[in-house]
Amino acid sequence: MAAGRGCNVCRPDTVGVYSVLIMFFVYTGHLVSALCGRYFLRGLALSTHLPVAVLAASVGFYLVSNLGSWWVYHPHTWAGIVECYTLGLPYLARTLFGNMLYSSFFFSAFMLMQQALLKQDVPERV
Repeated sequence: MAAGRGCNVCRPDTVGVYSVLIMFFVYTGHLVSALCGRYFLRGLALSTHLPVAVLAASVGFYLVSNLGSWWVYHPHTWAGIVECYTLGLPYLARTLFGNMLYSSFFFSAFMLMQQALLKQDVPERV
């Protein structure tokens, strides 16, 4: 390491190379994402509500996690927040794609397993 440069690993506000404040926003974004999914899918038909739940979860994570990025790395002005959310748009697109792909796969696999289990004959206990 060159002399005069700070060591990110040694700073008290970082864990490794991650900012503790940004990680707080990221995990809060995951919590918002999970709560959106739980809210939109409670007792409702998956085929009609899954896309809405995935969209809400992805956008909720995007809004909360980028707020942390804005707070740490961008100026606290209107232009800074617009710049931050604009720079995060490619990540939102990838998040939406990944969430749609994986939620469709896992919910379909779950429904197929449920149907297969319902078709099995279960012997009665004596």
